[in-house]
Amino acid sequence: MIYLDNAATTPITPKVMDVLKESMDSDFANPGAIYSIGLDARKLIERAKEDIVVALNVPSTHKVIFTSGGSESNNLFIKGRCFPDKKVAYLGLEHPSIIEPLEYLSSFGNNPFNMLEYQTEGRLDLNRISVLSDTDSKLLCLSHVNNELGTVNDPTLVYEALCANSPDTRMFMDGVQAVGIFKLFSGMWRGLSGYSVSAHKIHGPKGVGLLIYNSKLSLAPIIHGGHQQDGIRSGTPPVPLIRAMAKAISIASER
Repeated sequence: MIYLDNAATTPITPKVMDVLKESMDSDFANPGAIYSIGLDARKLIERAKEDIVVALNVPSTHKVIFTSGGSESNNLFIKGRCFPDKKVAYLGLEHPSIIEPLEYLSSFGNNPFNMLEYQTEGRLDLNRISVLSDTDSKLLCLSHVNNELGTVNDPTLVYEALCANSPDTRMFMDGVQAVGIFKLFSGMWRGLSGYSVSAHKIHGPKGVGLLIYNSKLSLAPIIHGGHQQDGIRSGTPPVPLIRAMAKAISIASER
């Protein structure tokens, strides 16, 4: 079989699989436990996070949260930041995990601003971005790379346009299709309030992803009950999946 749909998902590479198998066998302890193997598991997560930060050039201004994937990351930032009443703008061509959370917000009377007429093939028209200020939009959601069209919104150019024309609007980008295709430079993060990543798009395992967000922002959790990850995302972190994702991201960043 010849597989040609890497935009949908990717097979796990041998190097990533080796990390996953080894970790599934040995790293079974709960990283929240206070005895030695639990503390060792916690150290492995911190080491994986450090590798991710280096590979993606994440600055100290931003925090890395482990999630179950891109869909959860998108939901966590949009709902956690904008519920119930912060107005959100979007193009209307994003992944359903952006569009449907916005529909959820609209059920509480927080209707998003659809910018379909302000784009061409998924690329925002930066010359008309002042409309965000006119509509009092507090967050702009974009695909870094559109999951169906493949068109690119350059985060640096969008940020410059926002600074000049709508400085009170923050930017969130779905980066699921971009990581491994584009090098993420440290300067790019200056304009990003949030960014989502999914491991299975870059030859990593399914069921794990990232939300990278500006740590100055307050973010309400959407999963409660464990206080892990500073209370932002409760649930026992899956050490093997996290380690395998870190390996996949490191390999992808070298291409």
